[in-house]
Amino acid sequence: MINKFCPSPDDLKKAIEDHIHYEIQQLIVALKTLPQIDSTMLESALIHVRILRHFFEKKKRSRRKRNDDKDEQDDVLSKDYEFPASPIKWPIDIEEYGTRLNKDLAHLTYSRVAHKDWPVSDIALPVLQRCEDFAKYLISEHLQTKYHELPELHDKWRRLQGEITSAVQRLEGTHYSAATPCSVELGKPPIKKE
Repeated sequence: MINKFCPSPDDLKKAIEDHIHYEIQQLIVALKTLPQIDSTMLESALIHVRILRHFFEKKKRSRRKRNDDKDEQDDVLSKDYEFPASPIKWPIDIEEYGTRLNKDLAHLTYSRVAHKDWPVSDIALPVLQRCEDFAKYLISEHLQTKYHELPELHDKWRRLQGEITSAVQRLEGTHYSAATPCSVELGKPPIKKE
């Protein structure tokens, strides 16, 4: 039998006040350097995309890998906030890039893809659009019912919603691609605008 993890009210509040907000904000900060994004900001943006993809798409918490352990991990999921988990609509083959986000970016592996660009706009824009939907939902529904006594939290998310909207507008209609250090040849720039 699986031991389900159930976040406490304090867990939920802390995640909505700090952790989820942070992930979205850091994605926006990393993308502000486009089109001159450097490898550090590119990797930062891609890590935040990976985290937010998990947050928005996963319907179940991950479990530990050991055979005898049936405990769920303490993953923060959008469904915890009554925002349904569903696949993000990607304009690219996200499975290929999802594997790259795991193997090329978040793990040191022998099978890293060399000399292959990341379609930054195609990866980041759909996540930002989902973030925008989530922020609108939080402001108009969830925060009103669950955290009506915290106007500063409402203000914090309203400001972030404005930042998300600006980032979405900046990326719409653009096609930036960039390479991470393991795929950049020395002396060549890491960014291209198509």
